[in-house]
Amino acid sequence: MQDLWDEFFESPKLDGFGDGNTMQSVWNRDRMQSGEAISRIVTVANSDTRIPLRMQNIESEYLDINYNGSQDGNYDPENNIRYGITFDSNNMPTMYHFMAERYYSSKRPLGTNNIKRVHIDARDICHMFERKRSNQWRGIPVVASILQDVYSITDLKDATLAKQIAASAISWIIERPNAGMPLNSPGSVLPQNKANADLNAKNKLFFLATGGQVQYTNPGEKFNLVQSSDIGNNLISLLQNNLQAIASAYNMPYYMLTGDTSGLNFSSIRAVLLEFKDYLDYVHHFINLPLS
Repeated sequence: MQDLWDEFFESPKLDGFGDGNTMQSVWNRDRMQSGEAISRIVTVANSDTRIPLRMQNIESEYLDINYNGSQDGNYDPENNIRYGITFDSNNMPTMYHFMAERYYSSKRPLGTNNIKRVHIDARDICHMFERKRSNQWRGIPVVASILQDVYSITDLKDATLAKQIAASAISWIIERPNAGMPLNSPGSVLPQNKANADLNAKNKLFFLATGGQVQYTNPGEKFNLVQSSDIGNNLISLLQNNLQAIASAYNMPYYMLTGDTSGLNFSSIRAVLLEFKDYLDYVHHFINLPLS
């Protein structure tokens, strides 16, 4: 029996990608991304091994959460089809309804809503997800609870970059006590209204200057330096708070997410890893083993 299991475990995937450990790794990565992993049990007729059993991983996006049968003429008036799954009177899955191709597949004719469905008996489906509510039958992506933090980090980085670029620029304001004096411009001069090339004191002017130029002012004129300030030291602490929330949602140590081991010694890292091992044992014994 062990020899047969080892033979199956060596290549359990229908597409031949990796071994049993690779397959389980893909399941858990699917769960992290979409909240669930779906695998179909198939039998290969012309198998070159003694075990014809194979597993076909299916992306959860193919199980349309909005499918109720009406999309392909199989509308169920009893509302037994929910979340792309048909249930019996005891709320047990009996049939899974998958899209043969996804919505934006290149094989789908343009301008049509016709999406072929593949209906698979629930006994041939391994549906792996962490149930958080009593009647839950679809997985919830781990990142769902902290999407706002993820987007805020991206927005914050973009805003900080723009502000730092603005802070590196230097501008001048020329203060003149007498508007009637001729203006000695710091660099090239562009009038606001190019149709009126008369550079008088009533025109709004733009100055194009480059570093290293010497600016000569008229008597009474005064240069005022204008420079934007940067965000300061608050950026790092704000990013750390957001990343800590993300690490907590992922149930993983903060230093693993960021690579930041500052403030940690060998003992504290070991304690964190022991706690992380407890979570991995929970995933293995309460999700992977009973569901797949």
